[in-house]
This record gives sequence, C-alpha cells and structure tokens, in this order.
Amino acid sequence: MRSIRRVYNPLLNWALDNRRRLIAGAAVLFVGSLLIATRLGTEFLPIMDEGAFDMDISMLPGVSLTKAVETSKAVAVRLKRFPELETVVSRTGLTGIALEAAGSTRQASSASSSRNQNG
Repeated sequence: MRSIRRVYNPLLNWALDNRRRLIAGAAVLFVGSLLIATRLGTEFLPIMDEGAFDMDISMLPGVSLTKAVETSKAVAVRLKRFPELETVVSRTGLTGIALEAAGSTRQASSASSSRNQNG
C-alpha cells in the first residue's frame, strides 16, 4: 500500500495543481478519439446481405397446433407479398438452432430472395 501511495500522492498533487492542463489534455484526447472513430469504418460490423432472413414468432402459451399452423400460413402469405422473396419456409416447434423443442408456441420462418443483392 505504501508503494502505491508513493506514486499516487505526487500524481494527485500534480493534478490538483495543474487542473487546467489536465482538463485540456483530457479534452484533446477525447476530441482525438472522436476523430479517429469517424475513420474506423464498418469493418467491425460487416454488411450481411445474403438475400435471406430469419424471423422467430412467439405465440401465447397453450396455443393449439392447428392455430400455430394457421399462423404460419398467414405469415408465409404476407411475406410472399414482397416480389423479391421467392421461398418462405416455416418451422413450428423448433426455432433457430434446433437444440431443443419449443412446442407449438414458437415458430421460425426463413425467406430467401430470388435475386442476388450483392452484385
């Protein structure tokens, strides 16, 4: 603890004696970081335009399988209104990665585009 205080106390005294310099330095670093951030681009979040999307639907607990299939068909009809969509596939009871059964209360729909969005 003493070795920490030997370093901390002089730094604290310097900061208290040089408040304006310290605040100006912090402001310069902050503005510099903002300038650098504008140049980062989007390499951390690449554009994922694969011409397909997934959608999960949650229904009220206790929904019947008949109602779940009916809802699935209604979702497919609505999605097919978009002329870009060629294929719509729905799964009731399994969503996303099928690690566990979810019953009729969960449904996943996938749709794919008829044209390539990348080129």
